[in-house]
Amino acid sequence: MSQPKGARRYFLEPTFSDQTHGLTMFKACYLHIGMEKTGSTTIQSTMVANRKRLLNSGYFYSWAMGRENHVNLVVYARDDDTSDNQRKHALARTGQDMAAFRTALEARFATEAQKHAGKVLLLSNEHLQSRLTNLGEKQRLHGLLSARSETPVQIYLYLRRQDLAATSLYGTRLLSGTPLDFGEVLPQLDPQEPLPYFYDYLRMWREWCQVFGRMNVHVRVFEPDVLLTNDVVSDFLDWLGLDGRADFIRP
Repeated sequence: MSQPKGARRYFLEPTFSDQTHGLTMFKACYLHIGMEKTGSTTIQSTMVANRKRLLNSGYFYSWAMGRENHVNLVVYARDDDTSDNQRKHALARTGQDMAAFRTALEARFATEAQKHAGKVLLLSNEHLQSRLTNLGEKQRLHGLLSARSETPVQIYLYLRRQDLAATSLYGTRLLSGTPLDFGEVLPQLDPQEPLPYFYDYLRMWREWCQVFGRMNVHVRVFEPDVLLTNDVVSDFLDWLGLDGRADFIRP
């Protein structure tokens, strides 16, 4: 898949210790950031089921960032004074503090770049859209990824109509046994106040563009009538330039 015409790179200081000069690099980095409730789990399962096929096509789906869902990206990028279930689990599992976790992840990421130099790196985590809520967190993520990519990092984002996203999220919470009021998922809106960040797509898009560059942020609508063959996996593979791979396993 060719780079968008006119794309330019936003250079930001890396947040880690080693320097970008002379590092082993991926040919490109394609980062799928969700949003939540747009078929991300299905996309991730398909990527995992086809790791070898992807490699044969010149793409590498990261192990360092997570076996299937690349949750380590969120753990790494969020500010130190924030915490959620993903960060708590990651730190408890590794027995590390945040500084040590970041250093270890950078080392594993460097090893992947060395082993798969020249490949296109594929990453996917739907919580990047909802949990990286300020520019500093997005810049930290950019610093990590851009240091290992020869070309500007490309962002891929599906957006779903807010009321439909809220309804789907509410159903998921109910199925998980989480008691909650619908107002906790989609609160009463005040026309004089900004939208909650999760639903403020314009603000979200602007922030990702500010950090990664407008020409490097790609958006599609998650609606069955709009998706290629009414299927998010087919649509995503088409987005990546892999639409002709009929041999891909569909979990």
